[in-house]
Amino acid sequence: MAVTYRYILRLLVSVLVVSVDTESNPVAAENSAFESRGWGLWTEWSVCLKACEPELSSRSRSCLTTDIPCAGFGKEYRLCDTKLCAGKVVDVRRTECERQVNVPFRGRRYHWSLYIIPENECEVACQAVQFGFVARLERHLPDGVACNTEDQATTKVCLHARCQVVGCDGVVGSGLRNDHCGVCGGDNESCRVIAGIFTRSNLEHGYNQITRIPKGACHINVTELEYSRNYL
Repeated sequence: MAVTYRYILRLLVSVLVVSVDTESNPVAAENSAFESRGWGLWTEWSVCLKACEPELSSRSRSCLTTDIPCAGFGKEYRLCDTKLCAGKVVDVRRTECERQVNVPFRGRRYHWSLYIIPENECEVACQAVQFGFVARLERHLPDGVACNTEDQATTKVCLHARCQVVGCDGVVGSGLRNDHCGVCGGDNESCRVIAGIFTRSNLEHGYNQITRIPKGACHINVTELEYSRNYL
């Protein structure tokens, strides 16, 4: 990071440095222990077979009690890792609508565009171009296919024809999120804040270093406290 000109520059630099904490989250551990009561052991995760295609892996467990229902779920799903696959994510719904151009609808053919049904993003629906009416194709996206391709902040996939949120651990419906330190399911206690004010005057012409940001830092904030003719 650098500035130019010789005017005094007052900057507030705040950096959140991630320091991974290997200790488990006590709240998550307590909830996990409660939901484990009465259950047998989880099976191993099923093997992911498809290369660079949306797929879910699953595991299951059996409730061992006969008088009281077990809390929680007997089956879990998680995303198979396709991060190493190159190429842009394809919206299967959009492709399906484009294929309907040669399929007669009510006696004639139309050009179709994707239509998102807010209450069920996993259902395939298409809107007739220049006409506006919507046709539901009575089909749903396969399990594991992303259903919110426009929103990159939250991962959602289709499971049993419903659009469901994927936790930061890759498990569908786990509810886990990254804390401010970037730790999945963390409690915001495993990172430290580094802050300082840059007030050095008589800067040399050209570029001048303000600070060095540590590797792995996040939530970086640089605020100009007073007007300056310098450029950041």
